[in-house]
Amino acid sequence: MSTLLLTGFDPFDGARVNPSGEVARRLDGSRIGTATVIARVLPVSFTRLPALIGELVATKPDALLGMGLASGEPMIRLEQFGINRAHSERADNDGLAPVDRPLDATGPAARIATLALAPALERLRGAGIPARLSFHAGTHCCNLWLYHALGALERSDRRIPCAFVHLPCLPEQTLETPLASMPLDLMVEAVRHVAATAVGEAR
Repeated sequence: MSTLLLTGFDPFDGARVNPSGEVARRLDGSRIGTATVIARVLPVSFTRLPALIGELVATKPDALLGMGLASGEPMIRLEQFGINRAHSERADNDGLAPVDRPLDATGPAARIATLALAPALERLRGAGIPARLSFHAGTHCCNLWLYHALGALERSDRRIPCAFVHLPCLPEQTLETPLASMPLDLMVEAVRHVAATAVGEAR
């Protein structure tokens, strides 16, 4: 039996909900293709995340997907690169706001997702779900997740599909701010499509 490890994040920056955490909870324990989904909700923390990611990779999943919120994004965003930089004007949930520093002083400038994203994008659009490729995962904890997850896989010589998915806001997050949003059920469906692509590659 194969496993797909799926992660989301806790609410951040005063928000009461994070769609990535909600999608993770919805899909935990479900079956996607031949894989069982094991979902975890992680802290938005520059200092705690690297070790947690290493522990998750050590469980030897057959595919690995991270999710996070891209506030204002109108569609599903598939991230191609994690860059070796941490920078934020907004503190994480531990109160840390790094300024233009490397994630790994000895690491490469960037790492590329090991899941082929073009088939995932085609699958999403074929299902009528708005989606796009992105070549910059930002410089906050979502980018950190992708960079460190790929690094942990390299160090453990684990060649599995790994990528990061950015999600829009939930409708209830935009009641007071005119931002794009997407219903939770549609996000869950979108992530299932990306996960199915990853499971197919992991065979």
